[in-house]
Formats: sequence, C-alpha cells, structure tokens
Amino acid sequence: RSPAAVAVRSPAAAVVARRPAAASPAAAAAVAAAVAHARPANTSFLDGRSVIIPNNYRQAQRSEQAADWQRAMEEHLKMHDNMGTFQVVVVPVKTRLLPCRWVYSLKTSNENEVTRFKARTVVWGNMQRPGIDFKETFSPTVRAEQIRLMIAVGARVHGERLRKCADPQVAVLSISDVLSVGDVKDAYLNSRLEEDNVLTELPPGFESELSVPDGFKVAARQVRAHPGLRQSGRAWFRNNRARLLERGFIQSEVAPCIFFKDTVCGGFIAVGVFVDDMLALNASANSLAFKELAD
Repeated sequence: RSPAAVAVRSPAAAVVARRPAAASPAAAAAVAAAVAHARPANTSFLDGRSVIIPNNYRQAQRSEQAADWQRAMEEHLKMHDNMGTFQVVVVPVKTRLLPCRWVYSLKTSNENEVTRFKARTVVWGNMQRPGIDFKETFSPTVRAEQIRLMIAVGARVHGERLRKCADPQVAVLSISDVLSVGDVKDAYLNSRLEEDNVLTELPPGFESELSVPDGFKVAARQVRAHPGLRQSGRAWFRNNRARLLERGFIQSEVAPCIFFKDTVCGGFIAVGVFVDDMLALNASANSLAFKELAD
C-alpha cells in the first residue's frame, strides 16, 4: 500500500484524545484552539502511536510506511558506504558468518508526531565465539556518583560566577556554559576494529555487484565497530580516548572514563564518558571554553 494511504490525524484531535475524561468541554476547546493556532491548517500529522514498528526487513517492506522505512535504510547504507564500515568479500560457501538484521525505530515530538523514521543494522553478537571473533570487551563508563559529583561542581562554579557578577539581573550567564551534555551519532562506526576476521552476512536488501562462482558466497568483512558486536564498545572507547588525548586531555587514574584538561585562563575542563554520551564540565574562567573545544 502507498504511504499516502496512511490515516492523517489532526493535532487538535490527538490532544483532545489524550485529555482526562473529567475535563470540561470549554477546556478541551481551549486546548484544541491553542494547538490549531500553533500549527498551520491542513498540515499532515502522523501519530507515532498509530505506526507499527516492524520487527524485520520483510515486515518493513509490507508496512504501510514501506517507503519511509526504505528511505531510512538507504540513508543508513549510504552512511556505511561513506565510512567504509565493511568490505564485501567472496568466501567459501561453508564459511561461518554472523547474522545481521535491521532494527527500526521512530523519533517523535512531544505531541507524538513522527519526525523521523530510523533504521540501522545490528550484528548478532550473541553468536560470537570468544578468542575467535573477539578478544576483549571491557570498556570503562562513568559511574552515577561521578556524574553527581560533576553536576555538583558545575552548580558551585555557576553560583560563584553569579556572585562575582556586579548585576546578576542583567548578566548573561548560562548554566550551559558550565555543564553540557551530548552524544555522538553512530559512535561505533567511527572506530576501527582490532580484529580483521569478523565476517557477517550482508544486511537484508543489500545487493552486491560481485560475481560469485560456484561453491562461494558473498559476506561482509567488518572493518569498523558495528552495533551488536561485543567488542564495539571497547573499540569506540579506545578511539574516543585517543581523540581526547590528542586535544590535550589527561585520563584520570582513579576514574579512567573521566578526562581533564587545564586551561590557559585558569581552572580546568572535565569530560565524563558513558559509551556514546558525554558530560562536559567547564570549571575555568573562560565561559566560551566549550565552543573553543568544539572548534
């Protein structure tokens, strides 16, 4: 079926449907009017609760939103091609390959409106063999008490800056200049694997242009860390650690997932790493330290 055949719900109807049963008609009308005023008329609205997320490639092809899922898969495969995540190779037909599958998800707004269809490939890491498909898997992550400590230090630094300001009412001081959070998109794919013998199946729907002789088949030799592989987290931490050290950070001996860097104007910057999420603390006198670090 065509994606255009998906039922369209107005935002006003979606809001009214979620209101408590005890709400008065006047309140419902006010909410509907506010939403209608905020959104132009006749704007399509796809409620994320009405979309069935497929469990596999075949279901995605048969979905009412098949065209949207297809675009998401093509975008993901294009990213794989640009980054050189894997190489298509020809192997003997009896070679053991790790299965690979598609995982689908939705990104929605606060009103449950679908803003993006997401698709990514995942390797079945539960079928990896220790010592053959991977060696080590451990990678440190920041602990909860360490996060609380960084937030407490950030709050104290922000308070001291406000007290030093002559007129706090007009001062342009933001807590975001002291504490900042962020994540890395497709973090694993930015890291190279230590192993060079990780062979997986090609993603469903991927068409190879290689000619395959009798007794052989096509496979994907993983060059970079891939979601699902047991060693991917370790590979990403190793890559992220190298990048931070290149920028002048020093790894903590007590907490190996926290990195510090002294600033010229005094104070320091700290970065706590939790897989692909990072918490940055600016305990220096330079309120633009985050921007300079990003540049």
